[in-house]
Amino acid sequence: MAKVLELSRPDAALSLLDGMTRRVDQAICPVEVFEDGEGVREVWSACPGGDHLGGVDRYEDPSMAWMEARRLAVVDQGEVFRMDGAVEHVVDEELASIEMAATLCGEGWADCAEPVQVDLSWTVLSRDNRDEILVSGTLATAELGPLEVEGTWTIDPSECESEPVRGLLQIEGERVQAFDFDGACDGCAAWSVDGASLGDFCE
Repeated sequence: MAKVLELSRPDAALSLLDGMTRRVDQAICPVEVFEDGEGVREVWSACPGGDHLGGVDRYEDPSMAWMEARRLAVVDQGEVFRMDGAVEHVVDEELASIEMAATLCGEGWADCAEPVQVDLSWTVLSRDNRDEILVSGTLATAELGPLEVEGTWTIDPSECESEPVRGLLQIEGERVQAFDFDGACDGCAAWSVDGASLGDFCE
């Protein structure tokens, strides 16, 4: 369940979008970088016989960034990371939208025999040094099966930098699990299953 909570937050999508090309050993498999309209495009295709397979196509300009990974597999010190899918981030003044549709495994995401499937959308309103976040979509994990995800919460660094200070996240599969963020900044949220309290869930 901790992995589901991590994936429900926009940071998971943004970390992939911002860091994917840095996973590539550019000395062996160089990334082609060129101007594309108002922005910069990065295109990489794996070198034959290397520890990197598949490809990455990434674009960024002042108002948006997107990335598509096609059958990507990266081996780093024996650890395998795989991704097939896309991430998009669009910013319009105080409002941002993030979309991720991908299959992921390795490096803590999931066993590659049963990868995590993600199809989530976030809306982020940034105002007065706070972020109001709305998430919706679906997830599928080997442990919990297909899940519907709905939630809204507030990030306020003046109260807590590491977790939501208030809000609710609901995850519906065979059972409905709810996480009520209480602002205690202790890594925990009030946890209920089918309406029955189970105390705190701590990541």
